[in-house]
Amino acid sequence: GRVKHEGVALTIGQGGRADLIRERTNAGLAAARKRGRTGGRPPKMTTNQIASARKLAETGELTKQEIAGMFNISRTTLYHRLNQQEAS
Repeated sequence: GRVKHEGVALTIGQGGRADLIRERTNAGLAAARKRGRTGGRPPKMTTNQIASARKLAETGELTKQEIAGMFNISRTTLYHRLNQQEAS
């Protein structure tokens, strides 16, 4: 009987700890946002670079692989950025 009760107490205690961690994490993220920090990985290309890549792609003089090499990105990233700008 005693072992069961200790297990229940430990489980309840862990739930409170998780809530505390969640609250502190959210408070820290909110404080960072106030300071202008958003988090996440920085974008590989600027909007100007995306526009330049789009112009190069439209001319058809260079392959997508060559354009990607110019900007030091993968061909997949190039396609993602070109499609992203068209959608927005």
